[in-house]
Amino acid sequence: MKIILNPSSLSDILQSEGIRAIPKSELNKLEKELKDLGENISLEETNLGEGADWIVILAVINSIANVFLVGDKILKGIEGWLKIGKKLKSLIAKKEIAYIDEDAASILAIDHIASKEKIQSIEKINRSETPLIDLSDTFNDRKSEDFISKPQSFFLQIYKINDEIIYVLGIKSDGRIAEIEKFDLNDLNVLGYEVELK
Repeated sequence: MKIILNPSSLSDILQSEGIRAIPKSELNKLEKELKDLGENISLEETNLGEGADWIVILAVINSIANVFLVGDKILKGIEGWLKIGKKLKSLIAKKEIAYIDEDAASILAIDHIASKEKIQSIEKINRSETPLIDLSDTFNDRKSEDFISKPQSFFLQIYKINDEIIYVLGIKSDGRIAEIEKFDLNDLNVLGYEVELK
């Protein structure tokens, strides 16, 4: 999982002197707060400015990668994902997180669905990502598929819950979620015939 942090308490130092000037105690405090999201955290400086520099911190949490691939069905450990989702939402609400990647978007999606359904099983059945900007043209050392090239993105994710309910969610990279559609597979009817989606 990758997230871009712009902590308000460190913003001035980041802009003027970069991450190397942040006191070790402040970086340790930030890492400790991120430990609730997962282990193996690395912090590095990155620039998101298209014209003037906008220096932010890229946090990479290696223990959370490819949260849900299309076709993966999760039957156990959902409580753990919900705990991570609550911590992620808290950091977004405090304006510590500027942008999230698709893995973080998936965790927020699970949290959103769990606020409406008792999840016994969850399966991501489709996904797409639409970058809203592409910084790879601005920074020669980046590829268009790099997270730091497309920090502002829109994620469309479709989940099957408990083998009977479909959720279609739009998640912006700033953490906002729009519930696009929800329907019960048991209620589908096409031309008078019941349809079962698998």
